[in-house]
Amino acid sequence: MFILIATLLLNKISRKIKNFVLEKKLLSLSSAIKSMSSLPAEKFKIKKRGKIKINYFADISIIDLNKIKDNATYLNPHQYSDGIEYLFINGNLLIGNNVK
Repeated sequence: MFILIATLLLNKISRKIKNFVLEKKLLSLSSAIKSMSSLPAEKFKIKKRGKIKINYFADISIIDLNKIKDNATYLNPHQYSDGIEYLFINGNLLIGNNVK
């Protein structure tokens, strides 16, 4: 179940970065990342999330901006995005080094 949710969220992340940062240039990359990390963590008072800090949970996505692409469709929604090179949740590798 967790992998399914992570896959759906990664598609939203890649779509937001590709459309609003790279193509339409409506957001800076740092603003887009903040809107998907520290802002929701602060708004919903989720402790030790949303920032890379000592003693925080390590939720980190390593993205290749030259390859980023959302592959999900309405008929096939559970597809990994291209360009997500590594994904760590709570410090555990979920995607990368042939883990998918």
